[in-house]
Amino acid sequence: MARRTIEQITDDLDGSDLDPSDVIVETFTVNGVEYSLDLGPKSAEKFDKDMQKWIDKATKIGGRQRRATAKQAPAASEVRSDKSQLAAIREWARENGYEVSDRGRIPNAIVEAFNAAHN
Repeated sequence: MARRTIEQITDDLDGSDLDPSDVIVETFTVNGVEYSLDLGPKSAEKFDKDMQKWIDKATKIGGRQRRATAKQAPAASEVRSDKSQLAAIREWARENGYEVSDRGRIPNAIVEAFNAAHN
């Protein structure tokens, strides 16, 4: 008997069903705790807009500075992944001896190793 599993992803902000290709995973940290939201394009835009008022008042303490030059393609580690891709990376990492949590950000070194193994 064949079995097919369908993963349905919903927008964490408005509850709508999302096409996997439209999922934008937004991560943020508050008081040392990292959070993740699965959002569609409209909700991601709203999230970015809502966060901007806080970002404008905050002091940047880390991360990369953006350049005001022509837009470049994001590095592989900067591309947002959908849930199924993140699950595949976690599974591959565990099978290959990496320690990775069930939730939260996957370290860039693991993502890069996964990409190298699958290209």
